[in-house]
Amino acid sequence: MGRKLSNVYDHFFRLEPNPGQKGLVRYQCKKCDKQYASNATRLADHLKMSCVPGFQTNQRARIKSSTLDDDNIKGKDIASEDTSDGVVTTVASINAQTSCPNVYATTSVETAQSLALKRVDQQLLSNILESEDRDPPDITEVLLRLAKLSTCVIGDAMAQMKIQGHLVGVDLIRGYDTPLAINICGPALTVQMMPIAGAQISSRSYDYIDTVEMGQVIVISAPTGITSAVFGGLLATASKARNVAGIVTDGRVQDVQDLCTMNFPAFATGTSVHGETGSTTIGEVNCPIVVSGCVVRHNDIIRGDINGVIVIPAECAQDIATRGEIIEDQDRKIVEALNEGEPLKRSFHQFRSRDI
Repeated sequence: MGRKLSNVYDHFFRLEPNPGQKGLVRYQCKKCDKQYASNATRLADHLKMSCVPGFQTNQRARIKSSTLDDDNIKGKDIASEDTSDGVVTTVASINAQTSCPNVYATTSVETAQSLALKRVDQQLLSNILESEDRDPPDITEVLLRLAKLSTCVIGDAMAQMKIQGHLVGVDLIRGYDTPLAINICGPALTVQMMPIAGAQISSRSYDYIDTVEMGQVIVISAPTGITSAVFGGLLATASKARNVAGIVTDGRVQDVQDLCTMNFPAFATGTSVHGETGSTTIGEVNCPIVVSGCVVRHNDIIRGDINGVIVIPAECAQDIATRGEIIEDQDRKIVEALNEGEPLKRSFHQFRSRDI
């Protein structure tokens, strides 16, 4: 039997702010009494590194693909087991919903096994997506799963579900020593910035910084045509002190040297030498906003890396993670086949249902 999986919050006491005082909910470890602000990923890391070595959150079990063949595929259930990372893997297609096209019609044993695996894969995904008795989504689990996937894999998964989430033109700013190591994955705190006229001064430009929680990603919708920055070094310093995951905006940022020196992830359409004072003010916080043509809502999941930024609707996150894990496993097997000298077209046919 594998280790019993659990919810990260089972290991912590919830500490509410004192009555009449503003503040964040904090969580105190039941074993060592160390306290953290509300961030599931940080809590899980604490358990793994300190108090509960080998801690596993309640993720889906891995399917043992290495034992699948024609005999145990037909008329038998697929066995599953607990694994250390809880990632669902398989080796077949997630696209085809009907019988395979004639291009696969052959008498070779290899192709027959490949098509059988595709049918198993389709049934597996169908069961996952259509099951009515799934447990409620666990934000800890889905964040950990999505953080392991690149934005490209997630983008492919969302494209198959016909969900648009790529923030076109919003990219990691230049200047980091190790840009490949800059990654963000967290729930969105949305900020709608509005232009202000003339000499009018905004007194609310920075209010949202004092409400953002550990692990959240600040997502700012900037007014069209504004060339001044909507985020800079001072806001980054305050955000980093609160363990904010990063900043994403379809506007500009400033103080690039400060952002990069403190390794605070910033994704934007550009940079500016001018700050926001006198140019913009806060319209709304934690309301639906439009960023680079995509709707972003409070607590939608933001995933960013060297490839760009993608918005994952919160209600679809579990299904997107599952599809992404299958795609990543397919790609890994295709790469292995190519490295062994297999033709590209044959590798695609073996591990995916669509032709190139």
